[in-house]
Amino acid sequence: MIRTPHLDELASEGVRFTNAYVTDSICSVSRACILSGQYPIRNGIQVLDTPLETEAFERTYVGRLR
Repeated sequence: MIRTPHLDELASEGVRFTNAYVTDSICSVSRACILSGQYPIRNGIQVLDTPLETEAFERTYVGRLR
């Protein structure tokens, strides 16, 4: 058994969300919106096989944390 005291504490004090909303029903498009903070029309990711440009990725919060 794996012990996760910190995760267990977070779970016991956490919040359960009953509704969730996304900008697009396609997973990768929705993830690009979350990463970039922009709607699909602005970030250019509107279909599954469109990659996030390197320059655009660098402007995301994940790119800035890196």
